Amino acid sequence: MTYETKTAALRYAIMHICELPMIRELIGFMSGETAYLYYLHTTKDKETCLSDISRMLGVTKGRITAMTASLSRKEMVSPKTDPEDRRRLILTLTDKGRAFIVTKQQRIDRFLDKYIQTVGEEKTDRVIQTLKDAMDGMKEVAF
Repeated sequence: MTYETKTAALRYAIMHICELPMIRELIGFMSGETAYLYYLHTTKDKETCLSDISRMLGVTKGRITAMTASLSRKEMVSPKTDPEDRRRLILTLTDKGRAFIVTKQQRIDRFLDKYIQTVGEEKTDRVIQTLKDAMDGMKEVAF
């Protein structure tokens, strides 16, 4: 296989993986409002502010402010002013937000469980290692 053919094959494989419905759902889980909710869910009782979420998602504080307003209107997060620093908002997940993110996570976990059962643990281990190797290689390439 020539270098150009490998480049095309890699591009093709990545593009088609991203077209799979469950991969799209996983990508959605890792971005936007869902990622915001997941981050709050994983931090549990730790005080979380806008800048924490901004850093984690790699987006501006302005974008996080807009997401906070949207999620607050949907009653999924509860922003409260920090009594010690009135400029700072402390964000907490509401019961509705928690139920939403738990349901999403369970759906993804069911898919992953079914995948492991279908292809087997040994092949799953190889896939995990291949994905780790791919991530390591891609981190080394500046984009």
